[in-house]
Amino acid sequence: MLREQLNLISEDLRGKRVLLAVTGSAAAFLAPMIARRLRRFAAEVVSVMTHTAAKLIGPELMKWATGHSVITELSGKAEHIHTAQEVDAALVAPCTANMLVKMALGVCDDPVSTTIAAVRGEGKRVVVAPAMHLALFRSPTTQKAINSLREQGVIVVEPVVEEGKAKLAPVEEIVDWVIRVLQPDDLRSRRVVVTGGPTLAHIDPIRVITNRSTGEMGVLIAREAWLRKADVVLVLGPTLLTPPRYLGVAHVQTTEDMIREAQFLTEKGCDVFIAAAAPVDYTPKAPREQKIRTCEEKTLMLELQALPKVLDQALGRARLVVAFKSEWGASAEELIQRGRELIERGVDVVVAHDASQPGAGFGEANLYAVLVTRDREEELGLISKRALAKRLVSEVVRLLT
Repeated sequence: MLREQLNLISEDLRGKRVLLAVTGSAAAFLAPMIARRLRRFAAEVVSVMTHTAAKLIGPELMKWATGHSVITELSGKAEHIHTAQEVDAALVAPCTANMLVKMALGVCDDPVSTTIAAVRGEGKRVVVAPAMHLALFRSPTTQKAINSLREQGVIVVEPVVEEGKAKLAPVEEIVDWVIRVLQPDDLRSRRVVVTGGPTLAHIDPIRVITNRSTGEMGVLIAREAWLRKADVVLVLGPTLLTPPRYLGVAHVQTTEDMIREAQFLTEKGCDVFIAAAAPVDYTPKAPREQKIRTCEEKTLMLELQALPKVLDQALGRARLVVAFKSEWGASAEELIQRGRELIERGVDVVVAHDASQPGAGFGEANLYAVLVTRDREEELGLISKRALAKRLVSEVVRLLT
């Protein structure tokens, strides 16, 4: 079959074959989007559908989405057995209450339930994303089935509960769970704290000093550590981003808030501290308690004082400390020198980047960066933040082993 070329997000699933099983939920219309996103992570995707699902969206649409013929009937060719042997993992999305109970009890009476039973019999991992009316989801029978499946090692992705429905989890989140079950366990049981985003310093109750950090770098690093089975907490400043629900997030506003949270988390025990946030360095010495009226004050003078460094909370507490260093108009050699200065202070890994480069820095998808450790230096050049997150976490793994 002629395979369509898709723009890849990353190659996290390169060489992996994933079974996407679709059941008769109204959310079945999202199944093609799930298939396409899996493929954008370089996965090979095959699909099986219940009869009801095939009526809702049609096998031809899933054939287009996956690039493969779709199993809608089982025959003497034992399609369920061959498929189970060939895939690396299976995803049931959307999954109805009916299918949850069937899977929990081992009932095999349709193409999906039979194929999933065979996948589990082959020792492959299964991820389930339920979608149904809220009354069905809260039914004791459904909840008992979910608990039973989790006890059996099946990953159940919690639905989004709103408008009286248990809606399918975000497509990005579902696919991340599939990626996670197929990733190495090289950070399992490691406690990782990541800071991200900007912070605020109040001039008055309305006006603040801040910077252009979006928090994207911190979220991507936290995601990458989570994919490798780390126990992650993301300390996130004010941002428009919505972090994935699977991340533990501590929301903060000011640099002082971030310092207190970092101190609390590192004192609890922290294997890796990654300071990817851009907290403000200065705060007004005497912030106003009331809104400043411009009609009364045409000129405003602010006296600023330096704030303590969030990074200092991790030095001497975390086993491994990673820091970001932002510069403007710096050469690669100058970036390396700035990184070396932080290494001398006790930091283990430094990402130093030049925010003046076109298409790089705050609010952009890329950074122009160098990576500095105690034993080496690497010029990364212009690199996507997603690729940098992967590269950085790989470096953390190397240094921990």
